Amino acid sequence: DFDYRIQVSPSSTVADGIAFWYISNPPTGFSVGGGIGLPASPNGLIMIMDTYDNIAPTNVPLATLLGYDGTIPGYTEGSAAGVLAPVAPFLTYITDGTWRHCRITYNVGTVNVYFNYSATPTLTGFYPLTISGYFGFSSSTGAAFSTQSIKSVHITALVSLPVPTVTSPVTYCQDDVAVPLTATAATGSTLRWFT
Repeated sequence: DFDYRIQVSPSSTVADGIAFWYISNPPTGFSVGGGIGLPASPNGLIMIMDTYDNIAPTNVPLATLLGYDGTIPGYTEGSAAGVLAPVAPFLTYITDGTWRHCRITYNVGTVNVYFNYSATPTLTGFYPLTISGYFGFSSSTGAAFSTQSIKSVHITALVSLPVPTVTSPVTYCQDDVAVPLTATAATGSTLRWFT
């Protein structure tokens, strides 16, 4: 979860945008201009809010969800390389100069990107996350003069507790003395008994 704001200077066109990334390689060699300041040859998950249109005559703010494997030098608007979901164009609220909210969720390979506290994701893709690494944000202004800001960044990880071991089946013969069951709750968990 994070908040962002992209403000356009009165005498300029909007600059290139903001990217969020989670990559395996340390971020180095950042791209400029249309590359959104992305680290060079990233390997991992990337979400880009591209605010400057490099392939059409008018600026159309768009969001793109990418999965790069370290062989793609950097982001190129309009390229199909690594695209995980259909590009979401005409997101004018990205560049309206007010603070907006973005939430990126990951659950067993499914990646969802939500804007402005919507219950419906703007982008949905699949990316089997098998890396550990670095997350961050980058941006680029190229020859324009936007002010691009983020704040209130929250990273939440839900960790699964190990499944308890069970001896099954438990067999008793007639007249055997039953052994009492025992269990210990994991730290932070509640133990419940049912008959």
